[in-house]
Amino acid sequence: MIVADPGWLVRLSEIAEKRGPWLVKFMVAGGENLTEHSRKFIESVWQTKVLLSYGQTEAFGMIGIECPYQQGYHLNDMDLWAEVVDPDPDGYGELVYTTLRRTVMPLVRYRSGDVTRILTGACPCGSRSVRLAKLRGRADELVVDVGQAQAQSVDLGLEDDADLIDLAAEVQPRQPLCDGIHLAIGAGERVVQRLHLDGVRHLGEPGCRAW
Repeated sequence: MIVADPGWLVRLSEIAEKRGPWLVKFMVAGGENLTEHSRKFIESVWQTKVLLSYGQTEAFGMIGIECPYQQGYHLNDMDLWAEVVDPDPDGYGELVYTTLRRTVMPLVRYRSGDVTRILTGACPCGSRSVRLAKLRGRADELVVDVGQAQAQSVDLGLEDDADLIDLAAEVQPRQPLCDGIHLAIGAGERVVQRLHLDGVRHLGEPGCRAW
């Protein structure tokens, strides 16, 4: 088993792809976001599952972790009560949580700053615990554009493309109520063309440029 942050696992997998991996039962990644494109790459190299975990220092560690079905973070319902406030039409909003058994520094409706949603329906693993969707981003990382969008929305539209190597987005305030996004892309020409055609339509409007 390997437990590490996603960026380190990606780099290790790049090395293992060239030198050969060793037998690993499963991997656990946490501490930062991991795109599904990168997860598939890691899993293809090691031929095993990559499970994502979610935690915060304020919560004294892990808040939730995926099961092998990788359909959301299973929460520790015995220690935390989770809510999503100010949800959008898709149910995504800021996660707030309350500690249930902590006697030192208890937290009551603590604002995590993370944007997610509570998943409905049963998980195939059979657990009845509350599940959170993969984090969409931070509540303070909104791009002011058509409504509001997370900066990670750019990545969510491309992460499954096999020609995408790397993507970084930097928000640059340009004018009142209109932000710009500077993109650094490592990808084939087809992805660049797709981003040019689809990205502006998704993120831009007259008077606002996505990059």
